[in-house]
Amino acid sequence: MAKQKHPWEENWSIDKALEAEGGGQGRIEFLRSRSDPEKRAALKRLKYNLQDDLQQRARMRNEVGALKILSELNAKIPAVLEENTEDYRDLTQKLYVVMEYVPGPTLAKLVKEKGPLGLDIAAEIVLELCKTVEIAHRVGIIHRDIKPDNIIVRDLDRRDIVMVDYGLSFNSNQDMKLTRPNETFRNKFLDLPENNTPSGDNQNAISDVTALCAVLYHCLTTGRPGHLLDDKGQPPHLRPGFSVAEYLKVDPRLSQLRALFNRGFEHRMNDRFQTIADFARRLESVRLDKDAGPDEDLVVLAAEETKWIAENFRPAFIRRCSQEAQRLLFALANHCSERQTHLSDFLVSAHCDPSIPHTIEAIKIAKSQAKAAGAFGGGGFGGGYLLGGGLASALPPIPHGVEIVGQSGAVVSVGLPYFDKSRVIVYIVGAQGRQCGLLQQHLIMNKQPNAFGISMHDMKAIDNWEFVTWFDGAEDWAPDAAINAADRCIARAIRDIRRELEHAN
Repeated sequence: MAKQKHPWEENWSIDKALEAEGGGQGRIEFLRSRSDPEKRAALKRLKYNLQDDLQQRARMRNEVGALKILSELNAKIPAVLEENTEDYRDLTQKLYVVMEYVPGPTLAKLVKEKGPLGLDIAAEIVLELCKTVEIAHRVGIIHRDIKPDNIIVRDLDRRDIVMVDYGLSFNSNQDMKLTRPNETFRNKFLDLPENNTPSGDNQNAISDVTALCAVLYHCLTTGRPGHLLDDKGQPPHLRPGFSVAEYLKVDPRLSQLRALFNRGFEHRMNDRFQTIADFARRLESVRLDKDAGPDEDLVVLAAEETKWIAENFRPAFIRRCSQEAQRLLFALANHCSERQTHLSDFLVSAHCDPSIPHTIEAIKIAKSQAKAAGAFGGGGFGGGYLLGGGLASALPPIPHGVEIVGQSGAVVSVGLPYFDKSRVIVYIVGAQGRQCGLLQQHLIMNKQPNAFGISMHDMKAIDNWEFVTWFDGAEDWAPDAAINAADRCIARAIRDIRRELEHAN
């Protein structure tokens, strides 16, 4: 009598040319299609000692469900080809799933062979992973086991990166309760406090974001963070031997990368990046900021921070930051004013304006009060908000969740004496979590005579508020990054004015 086959053996045979792999709950073997020998697949089965564990069987069912949902949304994950996990409650059935074979090394193997990948490649890899994770988070799926061993580099040159192993994933839309009360789990690559303590929030998407921050760190240094703080209280990116400063010594983006890790590796969840989009925006900003200028040892921004005040008294933190914000804005305005003597026909002026923060707050209140009546329905961010005219009242609201820091803003104007249109750049300082950032807003100013022949200034915002640089803590903000950002904005304004003249002619 012929030996009874496994259900999957009808369509597939074991590919002995590829070595099987063992994971946490399952074992991966590689297959070839019986009808098309060129077609390969990956077979995942529960380990023998777990086949009768109903919780592990339910987890496998949950993993298959997550993969199917994400595959429909075009996320970069292995597609499910064949499975029987709907029978997970029937202990006589040996569960299996046949998935798309994804060629290529794991990210862990790639980094081990190549060493540190450099900021550009590392950032592009992680930004690709962010796309997959963001798709998952949108539909309530949290991976919970993101690490280099669960990432396959299908094509490094094309940045084709695939996320695998959703065996520990949590789906907020499923009825199955797979994590028991006070249950914990550990990850040797990154052991987060919310996962290894009974009272921890181990079904929170923030953990996935933190794990991607750790993957970025691994790509840059080959280091494995382990815990957010070591026995000396140091986060991974500041530890001797594996600090990012040791691997990116001359990269001008080092200070902004350090600021990213300072937030990404915070011990408290509420102080980390709260969404994958928030993290991806910051990383993309760091990646593109190649003209940031030389690193001026900006680690002093965090070294002298008074942590107890910052963590326990928000108003005290904001007040201390306000002092640095005023110094920063004054230095920026003074630098821009000094530019005037070197810019040929272009006129540059700059000053600090104390009305700007108050007016922005008034805009926020007015918009909230008028929302029901539709008073702001047609403006949008590009149209400006007019509360009596003038520069400050033409500004759109600041991004949600940002607290204005300081008692004034800085205003830089760029124009020509013989052209009515000019550019205005407004700067304010805003706080998010325990970091502050410099925001900029571009406006067009158009001189037009009124009915009495008096020249009036028509203001209009032309884009959204944008963070251009970040600072840690509440003391000793070096102005270099802000001044470099201001120079880039003046350059943009000069080019815009030239284009306006070309169009006018």
